Amino acid sequence: MSPADLSRLLPILIPLAVLAVVLLRSRRQQRIRASRLWIAPLFAALAIGSGLYFQPHPLFGLAQYAVMAVGAGFGVAAGMARAHTLRLSREPGSDVVLAQASPVAILVIIALLGARMAVRQGSGVDMAGNPGLVPALWPATIIDASMLFALVMIVTQRVVLWRRIAALPA
Repeated sequence: MSPADLSRLLPILIPLAVLAVVLLRSRRQQRIRASRLWIAPLFAALAIGSGLYFQPHPLFGLAQYAVMAVGAGFGVAAGMARAHTLRLSREPGSDVVLAQASPVAILVIIALLGARMAVRQGSGVDMAGNPGLVPALWPATIIDASMLFALVMIVTQRVVLWRRIAALPA
């Protein structure tokens, strides 16, 4: 297999491997500790925030900020969808909260991965070095918007989960 073939297959194989892991993990219930739901958003904010801050690119205009706002809006929608597709329950006689992904959650993840691949393919942000279909500033905008999408999705999912856990009967 040549390096060019590998560079074309890698963006497809990595999401498929992630999807396989998610499918295997979704079969069993997992404990959720409401007191620790803030940890992932904190680390995501530090990592993604520093990536957004330190990534060099020309100044954005109104159109680029609009694309980033759309990315954040889709992040809110995806975070809410992911949080609401989890089945939450309490262990009888304890305060332990259990979560199990529903089949709808898997469909949401597949849709998110498909949308991400479609946006990357059409935006010119291509691992194989293909030139793309858009002006030079847009790949940086798409990367920033997708990073913002991921951050907002993680934060929204954790906030909605925290609220759902608080509303569970004791």
